[in-house]
Amino acid sequence: MQAETSERLLFHLGGVLAGLLEASGISLENPLPPLLATKDAAKYVGVGETKLRQLTAAGEIPSPIQLGGRPKYVREELDAFVRREIRRQRESLTSKRTKRT
Repeated sequence: MQAETSERLLFHLGGVLAGLLEASGISLENPLPPLLATKDAAKYVGVGETKLRQLTAAGEIPSPIQLGGRPKYVREELDAFVRREIRRQRESLTSKRTKRT
């Protein structure tokens, strides 16, 4: 009986937590908020803040939006950049291998 009550309580708490996370724009799949400060965006992409600013200035990463007077990078746009970069580098490796054979 006590185990069943504990299970129901945990299930309920999990639902409450999921609801709170969803309301704040955080998913269980990607627990980061949808907008990231420059420092956090750089860490997320795996570069330093200076490199992030260079990539932004070059147009490779969309410019951050301003929120509360501070730049915030849109996580989905950073995800798109990372996917493009992975694809670009893999295609480059594939073409190098093809040229060798």
